[in-house]
Amino acid sequence: MPIIGRYIVRRMARLSQGDIYRNVTIVEGEYPDNLDQTLFAYSVLLSQDCDLQQDWDANLELMKLTSTDIKERRKLEDKLLRHLILAPCYVAEAFKDGIHIKERYMQTWNTKEMEKQIKANKHIRYHFLPSEPGLQEQNLVVDFKHYFSIQRDQFYELAKRRGKFEYVCSIAVLYREALSKRFGDYLSRIGFPNGDELMSSTKIFKEPGSDA
Repeated sequence: MPIIGRYIVRRMARLSQGDIYRNVTIVEGEYPDNLDQTLFAYSVLLSQDCDLQQDWDANLELMKLTSTDIKERRKLEDKLLRHLILAPCYVAEAFKDGIHIKERYMQTWNTKEMEKQIKANKHIRYHFLPSEPGLQEQNLVVDFKHYFSIQRDQFYELAKRRGKFEYVCSIAVLYREALSKRFGDYLSRIGFPNGDELMSSTKIFKEPGSDA
């Protein structure tokens, strides 16, 4: 049985879910005096690939239309994306030692925890991306909790400019679907109240006519 590689190099111009980038920077804060730049050494694109495809195709078709083609523009502009969703990928060695975010004191992980929880993808918050020589040279840990967005047009524009950030490779489809599924599971998790919170809510929302 042939071995299916975990990573591929994207040949098409449009972005793809599972793209891994190096040195993506986002700007946050209030303009113009309170702006901060955050640099992510590695990040992965999490936006759904079908949405990325529809957005790309719609943009190509819109280029052929005039400003008077209102009916067609309505159909196409409804498919456009405004923002893209990415998540940071931290280098596993730095993540293990809790030094992957310099301005914060982050949790540390011992070797057993890294093997059984992080590398085995047993922790719902994290997804492990192992290195692959020639494509993805670092062991990376995706942190779903730290996901961020960036304007679609801005990202495409920056992707054209050399030196802004670097495309590394893309996660192959089967592995990409696993990443997407786990991100969806993380966002859809339900937090149940602890015992004290449950008792408090029971007292507040007691049924009409029940004793105090």
